[in-house]
Amino acid sequence: MDTLPVETLQHIFEIACADGGHTGCALSRTCKAFRAAARPLRFRMLSLTANSRRLQSFVALYERECDPARGDKPRVRHLYIAFPRLEGLRGGRKTFTAAPPTNPRSDSDAEEYPDMVQRLFRLVAPDLVTLTIQCGFVTPGGASCLPMLSRPFPQLRSLTLLGVHNPRALLASPIHSDGRSRGAAAHAEPSIENLALFPALTHLRLGPGCTGRNSADVDFWATHAPRATHLYAAHADTHVTALVRAAGMRLADPDPAGAPVRPARVVSSTSGAPRALPSVRQMCLQPNAVQCAAWCGGCPSYATHRAVLHLEDLVAKCREADGGVDVCLLDPPDNASYCPRAKGVHREWLESIQDGSIEHLRHSLAGQ
Repeated sequence: MDTLPVETLQHIFEIACADGGHTGCALSRTCKAFRAAARPLRFRMLSLTANSRRLQSFVALYERECDPARGDKPRVRHLYIAFPRLEGLRGGRKTFTAAPPTNPRSDSDAEEYPDMVQRLFRLVAPDLVTLTIQCGFVTPGGASCLPMLSRPFPQLRSLTLLGVHNPRALLASPIHSDGRSRGAAAHAEPSIENLALFPALTHLRLGPGCTGRNSADVDFWATHAPRATHLYAAHADTHVTALVRAAGMRLADPDPAGAPVRPARVVSSTSGAPRALPSVRQMCLQPNAVQCAAWCGGCPSYATHRAVLHLEDLVAKCREADGGVDVCLLDPPDNASYCPRAKGVHREWLESIQDGSIEHLRHSLAGQ
């Protein structure tokens, strides 16, 4: 290994480090030569469980590595961050004092936890290409009310949310795009709530656990992901109205009193208004009907059944209208529980990044 050029070692390390950070950490402890060769790739792909101690240690380490005196900044391109469930929430977003996920060492840890999360995202936001935020391990909603995003992500192409009930609660208002407080920046820039948070995003995935009424807030995503072309929605049966709007359709008015009860039909919009998500070209929708089956003698509830009929009608209407939106309806998952589905998303994330690293290496070698 001592005779290999640094460039060859880095090609090898690029594939080896595509495991969420474990190999990069091991290489940095092997010897000084390996540490220097692996440094540009060590943080390229990270899978981070954000308990208090681990988050604090990582933020301190990464801030040291980003010191200009150490050379070029090691950039984080792919991040999967999982927040355990946060207990003891008190007050509003401005007075957040949640206890950290696992046995905080002191009361100051609880107060510093939100600041550490925001510091991490401020460090990685300029360079991220893919981002997955998982809120909760066994059940959804772990940090779904923790304000963490305080600046735009200019290079982000793919965003996946798990267990996030309301994406607006993730915005670190009143922080502005450069991280300054409202008082320091009020004269210079608008609040991040009015900026495109993900201006280059193309793939948006609202994964398992995004069951809140505002998870599929199309007005929010139209503002913050104006170039999104692909939308996947788990629990699509809970977001029918929003998804119908995203496709440029609407639900027909309810039948008059006394008429036979039946689900409202999906019809084309007659107002001439643009689609709520005009950039979206493909929508993959997956109902979670299996979750209701045990409650109704093995059959989905009427509300879920009605929602699935709406989704089927939406697919048919989009095909007839040929309005530039391809909508497909996926079968419900075999296991609708949050925990195994979240593990499946993490496994798919690892595989996709590893496949991308191998393909990138193949192109690099072909050009030499």
